[in-house]
Amino acid sequence: MVIAGISKRALIIVACGSAFVAASGHAFAQATGPREITGRARPEAATQGRATTYRLNALASHTFETKLKDGPGKSSVTRAAAGFGIGLPIAEASSLDFDVSSELSWYDWKDATGFVAGKDTPVRDTYDTSFSARFSTQLDDKWIGFVGADINSSAEWGADFGDSLTYGGVIGATYLASESFSIGIALAAQTRLEEDARFLPVPIFDWRINEQWRLGTSAGRSMRLSYAPSKTWLVFADVGFENSEYRLDNDGSTPDGVFRDTRVPVSLGVAYMPTERVTLSLLGGFNVYREFILDDKNGNRVHKDKSKPSPVLAALVRVSF
Repeated sequence: MVIAGISKRALIIVACGSAFVAASGHAFAQATGPREITGRARPEAATQGRATTYRLNALASHTFETKLKDGPGKSSVTRAAAGFGIGLPIAEASSLDFDVSSELSWYDWKDATGFVAGKDTPVRDTYDTSFSARFSTQLDDKWIGFVGADINSSAEWGADFGDSLTYGGVIGATYLASESFSIGIALAAQTRLEEDARFLPVPIFDWRINEQWRLGTSAGRSMRLSYAPSKTWLVFADVGFENSEYRLDNDGSTPDGVFRDTRVPVSLGVAYMPTERVTLSLLGGFNVYREFILDDKNGNRVHKDKSKPSPVLAALVRVSF
């Protein structure tokens, strides 16, 4: 489908950039976290007959147990997430998207006594809930502009809600260089828990090498190379960056502190699309780099550790209507 000179593919790519409320790090990249599973990389409202569209997504993932590098102990984590989105057409070539998503994480520690003396569990069960809004518009037959904002609550259960809030925004544009190549840039900002706000330029590009191969960024957080052997199957390889941070319970290991979990996942996956509106995905890989940071309530460093490479498995379901 082409809308006033801009293809459906181009609209999808620009939304990938606007979907990234940068540097928030509250969710997995690609198919492993709430900001991705909300479906914000799919501007259906601007492409499907100008009708209101809806998105439902669900995800489950498990990072297998691995040893800490600098201190004693082991760590693993299981996550489950769900999201709902709505796309509203505005005027002739604009859309307004709203998304809400939530991710639950269950950390499992064994003898991790290096974080806090006398305690072996720096963080337990956490949640990460976000609400976002995005406006995108076709500027001419080559350019699309977008602007968005979000609010997020990320914390260990029992933490003070007001102390768990962060806010973000993004503005950018994408240029359709050809029917096979799009490029763009976004400027994103995000407040953080007991840290200075982040401001980052986010590159966006999509290159359809041929009818089967494709290379590009996804949600500003990962790079994907994909191969489509048929209309219903897709095989892909991802490398990404993920950063989660949680306000801690005032009765936990570090009262009202902050726990940060940073990782670099490399994965292979397969997606099955029985219809245009349903996608089922499975992926597996490794966190080739992972760092844990524990700060007190004033942002002072309590402990930092890394883990050895850890296997990860995930499953994702997307439905749009």
